[in-house]
Amino acid sequence: MKGTKAVQNKKKPKGNIAQFLRMYVQNKNYVSVHQVKSYLQESGVKNSEATVKQYLSNMKRDGLLYDSGRGYYSTLKEQMPLEYESLVPLRNTIREKYSSVQFSLWSTEQLKYAFHHLQSGFVTFVYAEKDALEYVRDYLVGKNYKAVLNPSRTEAMKYNFAQPKSIILRPLILRGSAIEHFAAIENIFVDLMIEKDELNLLDEKEYERVFSYIVTNFRIRLGDLLRYAERLKVVTRMKSLLIKYTNAAF
Repeated sequence: MKGTKAVQNKKKPKGNIAQFLRMYVQNKNYVSVHQVKSYLQESGVKNSEATVKQYLSNMKRDGLLYDSGRGYYSTLKEQMPLEYESLVPLRNTIREKYSSVQFSLWSTEQLKYAFHHLQSGFVTFVYAEKDALEYVRDYLVGKNYKAVLNPSRTEAMKYNFAQPKSIILRPLILRGSAIEHFAAIENIFVDLMIEKDELNLLDEKEYERVFSYIVTNFRIRLGDLLRYAERLKVVTRMKSLLIKYTNAAF
């Protein structure tokens, strides 16, 4: 009965539904087709999913919303400006030798402006096709990199991965998700969620500070983020953070 009353008491839109929806999304960082459709239904307005998509598409056309992937939209225009300069020499070194191997790389240095605490050093990761990992590792060692292949938590305690030219190599899980071999911020979020525990890189509070700063100030592709989180089996944890720090609904 309480749920029924809540629906009955919700304000019904007067006049233009498009204007009603614009008011609904204007203070939200992220919204989904499903979320908007549910809101309309709770407000006593019946609309098909196709109609809702058209409303959102029109708001995107008018510059009120921006694509966030897989049925999600955002009011945040700017995307996270990741810096790649420090990774270019490493990228080029691998690509020159293994041009046909799929790989991606990222570094905690790319997130330095989002960290609450000053970092004493930065850790670099290379994700490559499983069959090529040992060859890439040996090649990088020959180029004077301190490359370590897939270290466990126990093994990681033996190394200082924040030293210059230190690299951690892991198997590549999702192919084709990098641009020019540089990992997207969505992939970095998921990888860091796992690596922070595996390598004791930072505590949960610091991770959440980095996460919340970026997702509330820059537009991320929620569709890509959730797809990668699903593949690495951390989608429930990722959704919890998104619910906590944004208004995204699932």
